[in-house]
Amino acid sequence: MKRLILLLALCFIPTVSAEVVLENPATFSIELLFPIALSIFAALLLWKIFVPTQLANLQVAFEIDDNLYEVHRITRGRKDVKELFQLPGMGIGIAAYMMAMTGVLLLIAELVFDSGTYYQPNVILMGLLILIPIIVSPWETLNGQLLGSRSGDARKKKVRLILRRVITLSILVGVTIATLLFGMQRDPST
Repeated sequence: MKRLILLLALCFIPTVSAEVVLENPATFSIELLFPIALSIFAALLLWKIFVPTQLANLQVAFEIDDNLYEVHRITRGRKDVKELFQLPGMGIGIAAYMMAMTGVLLLIAELVFDSGTYYQPNVILMGLLILIPIIVSPWETLNGQLLGSRSGDARKKKVRLILRRVITLSILVGVTIATLLFGMQRDPST
């Protein structure tokens, strides 16, 4: 019986066109802005309600022996989460997460409203919202892991901070280019 119901359900699935239309900004209509408005609204809900709720009562457990764990409470409630978000260095991580989530939400909204039509400015914005965190996140992680934080004179600290960010960005770009060149030598057809 279940197979018959599944077969009938498959018969009523609408056919989908594989053609995708990319709307030019010159052909503007207000309906083309609905996906961006919905994605911004959903991202604000995510940032203000869902993420703080999920991080409330956050605990971390470390295994100290076989089946014996030491548990540390990070947050007790939403107030602690807000304080956690105010710590130095958290802003970049939160911004990268929210940018990526807004880009994904924009893609979902574009699919929900009209899966065959995409508004070109929304596609460009979607790409930037996803691409920037892809670049910034490994860069910041590399900065934190390789160089850590050091204290000292404020002016010297700013110069060192800028210098180390340039060095780690150069390392990331160099490794990426070296990987691409190595891959292209191994397979010259690409």
